[in-house]
Amino acid sequence: MSRKKLVSILAGFLACMLLFTILSRAADSAGIANVQAEIPKNISLDHSVSGSGKVVQSREEAVSTLPDIKVDTIYVSVGSQVEANAALFDLNMEDIREQLLKKKQELKKMQLQAKDTQSRNAADAQKKAISQNQAAQDLGLAEERGNQDINAAAQNLETAKQKLEEYRKSQGKDTGADDTVRKQLETAVAEKTAALKSAQDELMALREEIEQEVKQAVEAQNNANMSEAEEQKKKEESEKAALEEQQRQSESQKAAEEEQQRQSESQKAAEEEQQRQSESQKAAEEEQQRQSESQKAAEEEQRRQSESQKAAEEEQRRQSEAQKAAEEEQRRQSEAQKAAEEEQRRQSESQKAAEEEQRRQSEAQRAAEEEQQRQAEAQRAADALPREQSYETGEQPSLEPDNTSAQAKLWKPSLSMVGSSQTTAADPAQAEQDVRNSYQADLDAAEQKVSDARTALENAEAALSAYEKEKLEQEAANAGQEEQQLIEAVQSSQQAYDAAVLSKKQSVTSAAHSLESAGAPDGSDSSAEISALEQEALELEITKLERLEKENGQIKAPIAGIITKLSLTTGDKTPDGMAVLMADTSAGNKFTAQIPAGQEKYIARNDEVTLKPSGAGKQPITGLKVESVSMSEASEDMLDVTVNLPADALEIGEAAEFKVEKISKAYPLCVPISAVNEDSKEKFVYVLQETDSVLGTELTVRKVAVKILDKNESYAALEEGSISSDQKIITGSDKNLSEGSRVRLNDTGAK
Repeated sequence: MSRKKLVSILAGFLACMLLFTILSRAADSAGIANVQAEIPKNISLDHSVSGSGKVVQSREEAVSTLPDIKVDTIYVSVGSQVEANAALFDLNMEDIREQLLKKKQELKKMQLQAKDTQSRNAADAQKKAISQNQAAQDLGLAEERGNQDINAAAQNLETAKQKLEEYRKSQGKDTGADDTVRKQLETAVAEKTAALKSAQDELMALREEIEQEVKQAVEAQNNANMSEAEEQKKKEESEKAALEEQQRQSESQKAAEEEQQRQSESQKAAEEEQQRQSESQKAAEEEQQRQSESQKAAEEEQRRQSESQKAAEEEQRRQSEAQKAAEEEQRRQSEAQKAAEEEQRRQSESQKAAEEEQRRQSEAQRAAEEEQQRQAEAQRAADALPREQSYETGEQPSLEPDNTSAQAKLWKPSLSMVGSSQTTAADPAQAEQDVRNSYQADLDAAEQKVSDARTALENAEAALSAYEKEKLEQEAANAGQEEQQLIEAVQSSQQAYDAAVLSKKQSVTSAAHSLESAGAPDGSDSSAEISALEQEALELEITKLERLEKENGQIKAPIAGIITKLSLTTGDKTPDGMAVLMADTSAGNKFTAQIPAGQEKYIARNDEVTLKPSGAGKQPITGLKVESVSMSEASEDMLDVTVNLPADALEIGEAAEFKVEKISKAYPLCVPISAVNEDSKEKFVYVLQETDSVLGTELTVRKVAVKILDKNESYAALEEGSISSDQKIITGSDKNLSEGSRVRLNDTGAK
């Protein structure tokens, strides 16, 4: 092969290799993505919140009237702008007068019913008091009859015992005069009996005090619950008798001073009598002590006389007579002491009555002075009253002299005031219950004391009876026939005595239960309070109807504003509730709009806001502030934004758009929002890096996970640490990228 041919073949081969290389490079270049890249910026992010809404009133006021009244005329419609006190609508006067008459009649019925209820309650309280007094008397009679039966049985028992002792003395047997145990038991019975009597007296006194307090409370409440009409009637009567009352008050004042002097003397005498009673009581106690000492000496003498039976019998009779005399003297002293205590109590009550009378005289004098002062003021007002047509009656005042008091002329009661006292009246039964509740603890304690004393007495009597039975049984076992008969007589008397004690216990218990039932408190009754509340509501309706009648049934605008809702139709009845709804123009208007709840962090109260009204040629309104940002009642995913508007800025119902702009802090790593990618796991960016290969240095991409701190429509702020501030971040590509992809940087997009 010639050299020339070889050169030609080599040249062709090299040409093919160059062609293939060019084609290969072209094919490789066609598969590489062209990308744009930027380095992160240190900038602040601008946030903008915008939306659309409309203008509404800042404050609304509802106009309402009484229901079920026919509407004659309506002067306004929705959208009408009215001034304050402008006529809104007229109501039918016949309906107003008819309702007013019905309400007044209904109020009068309620007042009469309340009066009847008070009368019934007072009668029931009086019946209850009578029942309690009867039950207390029955208890006292049961106690007295039981004591009489027990005393008779005790006397028979004592007679039987005395006969037994006389027989034994005649037989020369020991009568057991020195029976210390029996005497101790008898002494215990006497002490328990006295304790029971004292507890019963205290209980009866407390019950009498409770009934007295209840009576006074009920009377005071009934007086306080007197209706206004009755009070007015009394005032008119007192006006006619003012001069006579003044004279009577003067005489009454003089009599009161004399009575006060007499009461002072009576009080002084009562104190002296009380002192004498105290001295008498002290002497009685000393006499009782001497009698006790005498009784002890008698017992000692009786023990010494046991050596000689005859002398002992004589001494025993003397001691028995002395003991009886001592007991009689002790009983007289006890009665004298009780009489002294009763006298002291009467003196105390007399003193209290005197003080009460003095207080009533003082109040009467003060009331007379006040009445005289009111009469003088009324007379002066009557003299100054112009003789012109009466506003309420429309009649000309008479030129003839009028004897009616000036106060009666000036004061003309309205039916809205009638029964006003009933609105504050309390229930007399409740007053009685309050008094009884205040005494309940003391009453329970007194009843418990009586019960304890009665139980203690029964126990003492049972112990004495058991002892005597046991002693009689022992004596009967060792006695002869005649003595056995005497012992059986004692036992029979003892049984009769025990039966009398048991009968008294049963009778007293039954009477005590009856008294407890009579004194049981009544259940609560709120009918009077409910009636008072109903009367109060009725009086309010009457006042409104009277005001409507005075205004000739015309309803006027309470404020200046715009009618936003009308719930009336001419010829129909008024509704129970709002009749007209008005927007208060004096309070200004406000703009409201809704935004997604996710934008809450970009808007807050007092942020500057710009409003752009709808419609051509209207200029934006700047310098406004966000008034509030709150959760929307319509949807939990939306927020309500409110902006207060200056006067005459926009009309109610006008639409507008708002915009709030807020600048964040500066972030050192901010990239275009297009540089941020996201897969199912994380957010990431692609960064450029240089890689060495057989073809030389090439550009490839690396996937870096990032965390977004903040973003707006253009940029995203990345958390520091994932990338550096000098790394190039791919912000755009003409092909899809992945980890390690070779790319070609578009220098026009690099920054």
